[in-house]
Amino acid sequence: MNRDLKEEIKKERKKNQVKSDIFQAVSHTLNNLISVENSIIKRLPDIKNLETNIRKLELFQLIMSSILNSIQVVFSNNKELHNINIYKRKRNNNIRVSSAILFALNLNINHLLKGIGKWEGIYNLFFDITEENEDLIDDKIEDIFKNEFFNISELTDMEMNNFKDYFFSSDMEFLSRYFTIDFELLDTLYVEKEDYSFALFFIIFQELIKNMFKYGTIVDKENQKFNIFSKKDGDDYLIVIENHFNKDSSSIMRNTLQGFKMVKMFSEILGGFSKTEENDIFRVEITINNNLIK
Repeated sequence: MNRDLKEEIKKERKKNQVKSDIFQAVSHTLNNLISVENSIIKRLPDIKNLETNIRKLELFQLIMSSILNSIQVVFSNNKELHNINIYKRKRNNNIRVSSAILFALNLNINHLLKGIGKWEGIYNLFFDITEENEDLIDDKIEDIFKNEFFNISELTDMEMNNFKDYFFSSDMEFLSRYFTIDFELLDTLYVEKEDYSFALFFIIFQELIKNMFKYGTIVDKENQKFNIFSKKDGDDYLIVIENHFNKDSSSIMRNTLQGFKMVKMFSEILGGFSKTEENDIFRVEITINNNLIK
């Protein structure tokens, strides 16, 4: 077998492996959405909130359809399908890019507060669960799940603004004190919920914020250690997610490798991706190319 053929086979195997990793990573995202859907379905007998719960189910169906469509587009050879639709003006069914990020944050907080399975360890870390405070924490979390501003049913900019305000209110201070969030710059950029451009943003930030929760380490509980912010890089937009991480955890990169392959590929469609690990800070930067904005 000649060298050129070997290289071609090697490239094709690598390409197929990336596809396989991305499909597996996306399946995790879909499983997360389905688990939230299942919890909503269990609440359907509650006649008082029936209409709201049905709207939630419709929203999650729309998002899952958008995600599946994004996978089809990303791996399509038809380059005409790869158009990114980011707008500087509000249109009929547009939402802000910042709202897509806040929605990913909301869903991950849902998983954190449930504290089930792999989330149990980080749940205990955040809230310092002891026999003395367990009931108090449980009551706080139960109140959060009941709050209308925490529950997203239509994914509008108004809903997401209300969620952000509630997240930084005294009711959630025990959790939000670990965070700094400053991406008002992204309030000027819009995507359509049905469009695959929205799915790209949602998948990227669902994965990154999940990893922030699961693998971040709170070093000093009096300081905020989870940062999400945006800034301009020349004419381009830069979105940054950073947090402290536990270098002694050998599972970090192994467990997130598939997810980061997906994030890297999707981010490069938007403009660029980079990650660094320095001074116990894990930092990811996503670039939105200004040329993509209409």
